[in-house]
This record gives sequence, C-alpha cells and structure tokens, in this order.
Amino acid sequence: MTENALLQAWGQKLVEVMANDQVCFFFHILDREFRRKIIDDGPITVARVLLILQQWRPMLELKKDNQTSVPVWVRLKNIPYAFWSTPGIGANASAVGKPLYVNLRTEHMKMLSFTRVCVEISASHPQCNSVDVVLNGESWIVSIEYE
Repeated sequence: MTENALLQAWGQKLVEVMANDQVCFFFHILDREFRRKIIDDGPITVARVLLILQQWRPMLELKKDNQTSVPVWVRLKNIPYAFWSTPGIGANASAVGKPLYVNLRTEHMKMLSFTRVCVEISASHPQCNSVDVVLNGESWIVSIEYE
C-alpha cells in the first residue's frame, strides 16, 4: 500500500521501497535533487499515516520503539550575517537540538531572512522559541519557528 501510494505521488523517481522489521521504510531515489526536495518538504502523509523522512547516513539507528527524538525543520530568524556559515548556523541550531542538515536555499544563501535547518529534538524536551546570540559584545535574539 505504501509503495503504490508513493509511486503515484513520486512516479518513476522512486526506484525501490524496502522495510525493516521495525516498521521503518527505506526509499531508493537516484535523483539527488528530487531526494533533497522531498526531504526539505518535511513529513508526508501516505494513506493517512505520517511518514517522517530522514536522509540515510551511516550509524543511523532505526528502531520504532527507540524513537525518543524526531527530526524537525526549524526556521531561525534574525541570525547575524557573521553566522551565515556551516559552523555559525550549526551553533545557532544547536540551541534547539542536534543539527542534521540545512535546506538548499539556506545552503546556497538564497533566503537571507531566515535559515531553515533540520534538527533532531527530544520528544520530551520543551521547545525553545528564541536564543540569545552575542558577537563582539553585541546581542541578538534569534527567533525559532517550528514547522
């Protein structure tokens, strides 16, 4: 059912669907741009079931009963331009959770009004709405929006 629904939505870009015994699905998508787009778009609903999409990486632990954290897209607004780098964005995103990756527009600095970062957050940890950033004695409040 999942594979058929995704084939209708994604077409031939979806090469293969695999599953493990922990009810985790693996989607084989060769087209890097398309793969990046669907990850950037965030969770999807297939047959009324929410799927949280993550880029596979080595050492990624995939266990349903182990899901104490979830990947969430956040927008960080009012980041000083001096922090518009991988370490700077990562440092700001670390206030929310573990930074996983940024979307293409952030990576290529196409949207300077905010950064969009996928972070892994604890399901039980309270959400923070802002973080204080200090640079050369000057202070900024970076606001955080959860998608």
